[in-house]
Amino acid sequence: MDQASTLFLAVSIMIIMVGMGLGLTLQDFKRVADNPKPVLIGLFNQIILLPIVGFGLCLVFKPEPFIAIGLMMLVACPGGTSSNIITLLAKGDLPLSISLTAINSLITIFTIPLIINF
Repeated sequence: MDQASTLFLAVSIMIIMVGMGLGLTLQDFKRVADNPKPVLIGLFNQIILLPIVGFGLCLVFKPEPFIAIGLMMLVACPGGTSSNIITLLAKGDLPLSISLTAINSLITIFTIPLIINF
């Protein structure tokens, strides 16, 4: 990608995230913190279950090694801004989605090397 496209993409994501964030209050995030079960379920699904499913698919379908590595890299990476946009459009729990994205992005600093080296 050239520099202009990279800048445009970064600014677009920033505008989208700020736009979503303007509609939220601290009470929204307090509600998420007071009820941690959905957060824990989401983190379990993203950090534990998704890599297991990806690994299982690699075992069952036996793809070429570079495809298997790509799949494992994909399942090890955290969700991004697009999940928050889809949650917003679907009128889902946006504070929960943003919280999951933020927490998972911090945790994957440690989990990606573990999953990829497994």
